[in-house]
Amino acid sequence: MKKVIYAVSAALVIAWIPQSVDGQQESVLQHVAEVHVKPGQEQLFEAAHAARNERLAAAGVTFLFRSAVTEALVYRFVTPVGDYEGLARRGEEMSEVAARAPGQPNGNEAIDHVDSYLRWTRPDLGYQPEAPRLETADWQAFQRVRIYVKQGMMGEVFDVFGDVRDLYERNDVPERYTVSLQSLGSDGPIVEVQLFGSSMADIYQVGMELEESMGAEMNSLRLRLGPLARRIEVDNLMIRRDMGYQPPN
Repeated sequence: MKKVIYAVSAALVIAWIPQSVDGQQESVLQHVAEVHVKPGQEQLFEAAHAARNERLAAAGVTFLFRSAVTEALVYRFVTPVGDYEGLARRGEEMSEVAARAPGQPNGNEAIDHVDSYLRWTRPDLGYQPEAPRLETADWQAFQRVRIYVKQGMMGEVFDVFGDVRDLYERNDVPERYTVSLQSLGSDGPIVEVQLFGSSMADIYQVGMELEESMGAEMNSLRLRLGPLARRIEVDNLMIRRDMGYQPPN
């Protein structure tokens, strides 16, 4: 029975992935690891992580990843792999990475547990303004909204996001947001939205300004979205570029 459910879920994933967006940007498969660190063990974990990044570079790993951390000390690492073939290549490269050498910090001692999953970016549902207020290099934080979609309601959720994007375009909003889809697993499907800023205070300030200018229409969209979700979670993350990985040239 589990194999049948997985096969059906996989078919739905393929159906939900656009091949291109207006001929410009394609959906990208990403591997996400969320490392839950024990309280008071951040220094040990970060030291071990830095040593691991050195081993990745020494092994010639070609897949970069980005890093952020939540207020609850969950370190999040996002690796774009492109597609399932890219995911397999990453697995092969990671298998060549050397083990922790004697004397190097042991990050396992700092970790409570790790959650990992795959997701597809959905640029057709996100919004990229022509003249953004902030460039990507200026982002220091983001707010993550996770929408746990009721079974059979994904089409309606996509319709709501299409209307959100139209609202932003009509009002020439200079704020970017991204959308991704996690569909496999016991909690799927999950739609994730990310809102970016120079700080969390900046993100909240922008949110208040948008409420003032588009509040009635945004509230109408929220009322449409609410009944389509099993639950909605919101958390804040600080971007940690120092903990990301950039492959050596």
